[in-house]
Amino acid sequence: TNSRGLSVIIPVFRVVTSVEACLGALRSSISLSDEIILVVDGAGHDSLKWEDGVRVLTLERCMGPAGARNAGSNLATNGLLLFVDSDIVVPAGAVEAIRTTMDDPKLAAAFGSYDD
Repeated sequence: TNSRGLSVIIPVFRVVTSVEACLGALRSSISLSDEIILVVDGAGHDSLKWEDGVRVLTLERCMGPAGARNAGSNLATNGLLLFVDSDIVVPAGAVEAIRTTMDDPKLAAAFGSYDD
């Protein structure tokens, strides 16, 4: 496990058009040691097309966002987990701020909220 690397886990339910914007913002913010894991919450999403470099886990049945996040975390190969909803465009600098915050050995988790 790469303790400094980041695994971004994105649950996806049904066809979400904003997932491409979500991925684009993340791709410009992560490093080569990081990974993106999309968890498709329930089969039947054949119309979704993913770009190279994104790991995709398709759950056979709908498990809800928490279940999808847990399933994705089981695939993660890095020490830091970042959960992002598929309709969120992470602002520039946010991923690095999270990584810097988590450098504090006294912290086990951090939470960020968002708004317009």
